[in-house]
Amino acid sequence: MAKKKLFHVLVINHRHGTDAFVFSNGARARAYLYKYVRRWWDSDGPGCKSQAMPKSRSEAIEKYFEFAADKVESEWYRIDASTMDPEYA
Repeated sequence: MAKKKLFHVLVINHRHGTDAFVFSNGARARAYLYKYVRRWWDSDGPGCKSQAMPKSRSEAIEKYFEFAADKVESEWYRIDASTMDPEYA
């Protein structure tokens, strides 16, 4: 039997719906999440634009979603690790 393959699923909920992305590892999922935060930091959505974006990627992600959690159309994310049997991939 083939070894199960590990993958990571990034889920981002936002005011327009929910997006899900699959990555080969958690670092790639977090890199994409940081790209998302960079793209939307200055938008009217979460209200971050009055603040300078932190230089740390982790801190920027944390702050973005803290601001977003206070909004009516709150945004959130999660990264789940899972495995898949290669036979079904």
